[in-house]
Amino acid sequence: MMTVGADALEAMPDEQLQQALAFTAAASADGTPEHAELAPRIDVRDDLARVKAPTLVISTVQDGFTSTRLHRQLADGIPGAKLVEIRTGHLPMVERPEEWQRLISDFLAQHDA
Repeated sequence: MMTVGADALEAMPDEQLQQALAFTAAASADGTPEHAELAPRIDVRDDLARVKAPTLVISTVQDGFTSTRLHRQLADGIPGAKLVEIRTGHLPMVERPEEWQRLISDFLAQHDA
């Protein structure tokens, strides 16, 4: 349940929580444990300064997987990156899909994408 922010988790009825747990357990993709084990060992900080594309970093402030400190480091390391916050866990497209889509659409519109 680390993927869901505290606000969404606390608002979730017990039946929905149980369904979410069952779905998550059944839907885990092959390689998920290996991915989870690999992620903390990968360090791309030295590569960030070479990113040339307009970059939007969406900081999920209730994220149980990655901290806002890491989101800020990412944005600070990419020249011209824009950092925005959204009050969700790791999956903003699930918790606040309209807000998440608006952030992305507005950013793309600013960059003629």
